[in-house]
Amino acid sequence: MTALSRWLGLLRSHADRSDPLDETVVCLLEATVAAATAIEHLRSGSTDHEVRADLQEVLASARAAVVTATYALAEPRLPMSADSNSRGGNVLSDSGKDSVHRIVLGGRFGEEDERVSMARLDRFAEAGGLFIDTAHSYAGGEAERVIGRWLRVNPGTLAVVDKIGHPDDRGRLDLSRSRLETELTDSLRRLGVLTLDIVLLHRDDPARPVAELAETLADFVHSGRARQVGVSNWSPDRLAQLVIELGEHGVVPVVSYQYSLAVPAKPLWPGTRHADAALLAVINDHELPLFGWAAQARGFFAGRVEPTADSGLDPFDTEENHARRRRCRELAERLGTRPETVALAWSLRAGRSYPIVGPRDMAELDHSLAASRLVLDDSTVEWLARGAA
Repeated sequence: MTALSRWLGLLRSHADRSDPLDETVVCLLEATVAAATAIEHLRSGSTDHEVRADLQEVLASARAAVVTATYALAEPRLPMSADSNSRGGNVLSDSGKDSVHRIVLGGRFGEEDERVSMARLDRFAEAGGLFIDTAHSYAGGEAERVIGRWLRVNPGTLAVVDKIGHPDDRGRLDLSRSRLETELTDSLRRLGVLTLDIVLLHRDDPARPVAELAETLADFVHSGRARQVGVSNWSPDRLAQLVIELGEHGVVPVVSYQYSLAVPAKPLWPGTRHADAALLAVINDHELPLFGWAAQARGFFAGRVEPTADSGLDPFDTEENHARRRRCRELAERLGTRPETVALAWSLRAGRSYPIVGPRDMAELDHSLAASRLVLDDSTVEWLARGAA
């Protein structure tokens, strides 16, 4: 047993973990070692609980090998740009100004009935959707596992936008290289992929040098573990500096902020940011892709109220936002659609914007997808945001 474990360690150090075949062999050997450990525990009279844990480890390693081999053979249908800035290819491309390809599916993966999540992912992919939004911290990792189980059945179908580097339950944020490496490895395993399409830092630590974080992110790309990288909820100054630092490594970042027709009166969660004028200036100056979360203002345009946990108030409940919602309702009535569909169509008009939606059921998903077919002219976009001149 000791010799087998030593052999596994040597193989791990020499294998090309970015090569699907090498990774498959390593995973199979890990399953073999786990099986041998389970047999030893059986012989030594271990408890049923310990034996069950051993068997779960065997199954997990074997499944990882099967998933890896499946992805090695799969032909992804993701749009790739000719001007790639990463080893795996740029998953972002201009797919049309108002395209379903730019609507990103988020949601309560890992918290709702898994069958509901699977059906929604099926519908989204069938409609031409391409991006799923999730994070290492969501549902204690179960969100990634649920998405991973869908991806195993549908390899190469959807791209994953994943976030790492979130504060723990006590609010402590660790963006050290070792911690981010660990979280990235966790996410890859849970999702059952060798490469994540987009990896974002969930938060920023202003005390940590931008150059250090840029070097870590760039290594994710150059090592083949991420096709593109970026950040979420950074200040304008830090973001501008990151663009320069990553540029030294030949990488252009992707960014993610809260962005919707309705402007929140306060951060939706501690440490989060709305893409205000200062941030948009940096984003537009450098032509950065913007993944806008809470793109429908958490149901505000559908008439749903979602207060923040700390205050019990809806951060979108302002006079200006109510006026915007009234204009959305007016236009929706004329067009025979819904206010939240109009609001999402407004987000799709915002340059290289990829609005993230979190539908609770199929009807809400369909209302969101309908925004890709709704074309708004410049005057309507201006009117929805500001009213009559």
